[in-house]
Amino acid sequence: MQSMTVPIKSGVPDLSEKLEIPPSSAERQAGWRLAVLGAGLVAIAALGPVLHRNAGDLAFNALGLTHGLLVIRAVQLAVRADPRRALWTILLAAGAMRLALLFVHPHLSSDAFRYVWDGRVQGAGINPYRYIPAAPELAFLRDSVIYPFINRADYAVTIYPPAAQMLFYLIGRAADGLITLKLSSIAFEALTAALLLDLLRRIGQPPGRIVAYAWHPLAVWEIAGSAHIDGPMVALTVLGIWMIAVLHRPVAAAAVIALAAMMKPLAALALPLAWKPWDWRAPAAAIAVVILVYLPYPSVGTGMFSFVSGYMREEHIEGGEGFWLVWLAITVFGPLAWAKTAYVVAAAVLLATLVLRLSFAWDEGPEAGARGAAAAPVVALPRGAARVLPELRLVLPLSRAFCRAVRRGTVLGADDRQLPPLRRDLGRSACRHVDPGRRDAPRRSRRTPLGVAASTGGPAPTISPAIARNEEPRPMSAVAVAIICKTPMAGRSKTRLSPPLRPEECAAISACFIQDLAGIIDGLGADTCRGYAVYTPAGSEVLLRRLLPGGFGLVLQGEGDLGQRLCKGVGDLLDAGHAGAILLNSDSPTLPRGILQAAVEAVITGDRMVISPAIDGGYTLIGLSRPHPRLFEEISWSTETVFERTLDRAREIDLPVTLLDRWYDVDDAASYAILEAEFDGRRPHFSDATRPAQDAPATRAFVHSRRNAGRML
Repeated sequence: MQSMTVPIKSGVPDLSEKLEIPPSSAERQAGWRLAVLGAGLVAIAALGPVLHRNAGDLAFNALGLTHGLLVIRAVQLAVRADPRRALWTILLAAGAMRLALLFVHPHLSSDAFRYVWDGRVQGAGINPYRYIPAAPELAFLRDSVIYPFINRADYAVTIYPPAAQMLFYLIGRAADGLITLKLSSIAFEALTAALLLDLLRRIGQPPGRIVAYAWHPLAVWEIAGSAHIDGPMVALTVLGIWMIAVLHRPVAAAAVIALAAMMKPLAALALPLAWKPWDWRAPAAAIAVVILVYLPYPSVGTGMFSFVSGYMREEHIEGGEGFWLVWLAITVFGPLAWAKTAYVVAAAVLLATLVLRLSFAWDEGPEAGARGAAAAPVVALPRGAARVLPELRLVLPLSRAFCRAVRRGTVLGADDRQLPPLRRDLGRSACRHVDPGRRDAPRRSRRTPLGVAASTGGPAPTISPAIARNEEPRPMSAVAVAIICKTPMAGRSKTRLSPPLRPEECAAISACFIQDLAGIIDGLGADTCRGYAVYTPAGSEVLLRRLLPGGFGLVLQGEGDLGQRLCKGVGDLLDAGHAGAILLNSDSPTLPRGILQAAVEAVITGDRMVISPAIDGGYTLIGLSRPHPRLFEEISWSTETVFERTLDRAREIDLPVTLLDRWYDVDDAASYAILEAEFDGRRPHFSDATRPAQDAPATRAFVHSRRNAGRML
């Protein structure tokens, strides 16, 4: 048997409960490579302005392309490295990149000087839309640091929307200058990163994926280096999406996203995320914000928009060349008089379609609409807006991933029962392939044996019903023995054990349970059984892998209630070619090996149900050699009648039953006391004295460490 232990820090009460799993050699190697890559990108960030000034645009663009390619590599490394160490590496390198540019003169544009100027003008009590910077009325505000670098100073009033103007005013009141402006941009980036990290955590994604934003060359050079208004705009847009996702406040979120759009209109593309069809509140909130932010500036009338037409001419939007598809068509085919009109009409139709698709998709799973929204900016925006696309395209796919996770009912840190219904039907039944004329007679799927998906590196795999393996495929004749589990996360794992355990202790003991049960399965022998984890949520594969032996496979749980997920798990494992499938709960770390061995031997003797009852009225394992969906239907899960109702279902379909010895789940304070007593040498009264006790080394180490730290029942 492969013994697996979880080292626990002891002697410090505040830290002794935290799970510490040493990173594997592969994780350490990925972590070192990520650190070296981060150091290189810090050097590139520092070199960029110098290269741009001395070698021109071509050399700088080549450097930016190199930076972008290295970030793609960083994403791959970040999900393979130890999550906590990778996150520290990412954040430290991201901070260093921005520090390298903090005192550097903006070199990509001079917009930041206009921001400071507009804030200075408002600080003097003057409407920023009233005068051009070169106007005599503003002569007393000019200096040699900001004014000489203002773009269009002698012919254009400011074009920036009112919410941006308010921000410029507030920043200017703190301190007038570029450094303050850059620091505020970095602060907004920190808010963006914090919100994205929280969303990543809630959808079960490795925190290292934040590197896609934190190290992105445009975020580094355009937002931090040039202090563009895109930084606050992206931060408020992400905040709005977070409010929809976590707080379920679409109306307030619409107001926040509208405020972002009043900093830069591009954010308006995220507004449909907050709107449900026929609900007027979110649109009303957005309109109210637009009106409110314009109220301080009406004294100049239409002068607020006096340079809009001039800006459109300068950016080649009036002639159409400013739209990248029109520009491409004219470049390839020559002048096309109809190109701009055709483009504007097509873009308007596309955006309207996407808005309606996104909004009406609430009834069929909100991720359906977000999928299209992520593509909208590529088609329907001017070339000049391209610099912010990576930031926006990071936000919308995250919202899609969140919505998909909510539809599964697996995220948000709260009990699943607290999640509001986001669609009428939470998903198709995992057992819908059953012949409706005979509920107990399954029709085996014609799909190919489970596709293989990698569990580390690259984008999070979609595994439904794919099984991820750590070894080469081999003939599937052994019995599949699977732990059905959630990847341990504080606040989401074993919550019924709190109290007496704290949330982080619940996650730690959950990891110990999985590790010990995996050790039991691994010790049965590869010739007779194969180990799996039937897990949730998607994207947590890297964390879960660290608790499992190398030969274990991963199967993503399906949608629906526990019965549907159990049914799908059995079906997926049998479809892989296994002679039988045994699903084992993740709450019984001391389950005697003899019970599990008996289940493996019984499940291959014919078409039957093998079951081990639990003392709380449920069962600790169930095994089948053929899928029988009826066994999992019309059962009140998490009640004391689960076992009896399952026996009733077996009688209904005339399915023979092999009844094994009973055991217990550790899922509340009373059962935790039984676990402590068992580790003290007092065997449960219901146990078979002839069966040797199971050691459960990781769980034992946790319980003893907690006791030594003075935390007992």
